[in-house]
Amino acid sequence: MLDFDTFLHFGIGIVFGLLQVPLLIVIVLMIMLTFGIKYILDKKDTLLDRIVNIVFGITGDVIGRQLIKFE
Repeated sequence: MLDFDTFLHFGIGIVFGLLQVPLLIVIVLMIMLTFGIKYILDKKDTLLDRIVNIVFGITGDVIGRQLIKFE
């Protein structure tokens, strides 16, 4: 469940948060990234794995937005 692509989503979410990308665009990009990784890496992820990846991406985005406020 917590594998490479989960942390990839988290890291990309932090970058999007630091860049102040609108949240709706982040959600759409995380969904596209989740299904893109499925086809590129030929992974057999369950629906729960995909949901966890998307949630980690959005969490990373929120953390990135909070990091901006501390500067």
